[in-house]
Amino acid sequence: ESIWSTTGLYDLTKKEVSATLFQILGLKKELVPKIVKTGEWRSSTKNAKCERLQKLDIDVIPVCGHDTASALLMTEVAKDRDALFLSCGTWSLIGTAVDRACTEREAYESNLTNELGYGSETYFFKNITGLYLFEKYKTQLEEKLGRKISFEEISSYVGQDFARKDKENGASGAENAGQENKEALIDMDAEVFSREDVQVKKEIDAFLKEKGVEAPGDDFSYFTLIYDSMVEKYKEVKEDIERILGRQFTKLQMIGGGAKSEVLAARIAQKLQLNVKAGPYESSALGNILLTLLYEKEVASVNEGREKICEASEVKYYRGNRI
Repeated sequence: ESIWSTTGLYDLTKKEVSATLFQILGLKKELVPKIVKTGEWRSSTKNAKCERLQKLDIDVIPVCGHDTASALLMTEVAKDRDALFLSCGTWSLIGTAVDRACTEREAYESNLTNELGYGSETYFFKNITGLYLFEKYKTQLEEKLGRKISFEEISSYVGQDFARKDKENGASGAENAGQENKEALIDMDAEVFSREDVQVKKEIDAFLKEKGVEAPGDDFSYFTLIYDSMVEKYKEVKEDIERILGRQFTKLQMIGGGAKSEVLAARIAQKLQLNVKAGPYESSALGNILLTLLYEKEVASVNEGREKICEASEVKYYRGNRI
């Protein structure tokens, strides 16, 4: 069900394929296989078509078809409506849990979407470019310098750069902490930055030149720019979601590989003015493990399983300025 909810052909209210859309598109509902809900049955590899799997006879339990849906089991947004989630990897998803799918025009115009997770929980969020540009630029800069660049080296530079820029901007107080001239940032969702062959430095320079803004002063400053542009996009989406839902958020849980970056997590807490919980990192895999434990009755509930997994995982906390 979770993967079907990503297709646009699933009625999130009725929890079935949309008869209206199938009729408009001339599709036959008979083409749709049985839609399975997470964990609703158990099978075995002995029923597989592959002979090697048949001999193994391993139990098979359906987890969430969409990896993000499994990852969100590691967050508390389903029970805490003051919280946002941020799945931060190559791509980013930021949003929250809602009682019903939000299909208002304003949500459509803000490019927000609804998807289902475990137990048909509805999530309202936006897909945006995450660390894709960062990863691309790191690879290209390593080729230019002829050496590997560690994440520790990048974090050290960016952390010092943030501190310097905040001092220059007079951003020592809570009201102005992390404030940035938006003109000096890039739009992470601009089509040019998601291309497979993007030459990051060249395209950033061209993007800024068109806005009448000088390019960063040195190679490592581009990492600072990318991080700050990511965080600004997160801030914009947070404000869109708050406006559309009429809710105010006080906390955010960050999962995925990006949550390992202390300098990024701290910047998010600073600019979005939210308490940030960073971790667990391998949340999709851990969510799948949780569902397996639940099905095997090794844990009594999702909440119990999440708590046990989080206790055994690395989780860090960052405090927002006005909280």
